[in-house]
Amino acid sequence: MFLTLLDLTFNKFLYFKRRCCMCCCQCLLCCVERCLKFINKNAYIQTAVFGHSFCKAAREAFFLILRNAARMFAMGIVSELAVIFCKLFVVLSIAVSSFFALQLLYGDYLYSPLGVTIFISIIAWFIADMFLGVFGIAITTIMQCFVADEEMYPQGSYFVPDELEAFLKQIEAK
Repeated sequence: MFLTLLDLTFNKFLYFKRRCCMCCCQCLLCCVERCLKFINKNAYIQTAVFGHSFCKAAREAFFLILRNAARMFAMGIVSELAVIFCKLFVVLSIAVSSFFALQLLYGDYLYSPLGVTIFISIIAWFIADMFLGVFGIAITTIMQCFVADEEMYPQGSYFVPDELEAFLKQIEAK
């Protein structure tokens, strides 16, 4: 907001250099914002799981993710793909079912149910995004709990079921 106001104020001087500088500043601030959102989300997860203060939880979450960067990265990619496919499935199933329901129930009154179907699909996307955002946080929380449990109890955790532990040892042996 401040950069946009500054940009509009000085729009008469050094157009190209100013535009380049403003673009770089906005890009940098966008990267900082994404990093802060990532740290914030994981700090809240650590606060909920362990009851640490926010700053200590942010530090613990950062180092937990840093120590297990490859696993967390792989799990992040898989979970994001799962959430995206779930959103697409929900929206497409709602769109198809609403199209046929509108065609069946209001076929005589509507010129084309396509416009209403698109509107319903947009609403379905926003609702699916909200619900699956919670699902994404749950996936991240479970992964952090699993990794933290594994670090706290290297000899085998009381909380890990025997079947899961045997499966993980089988994967590590390969």
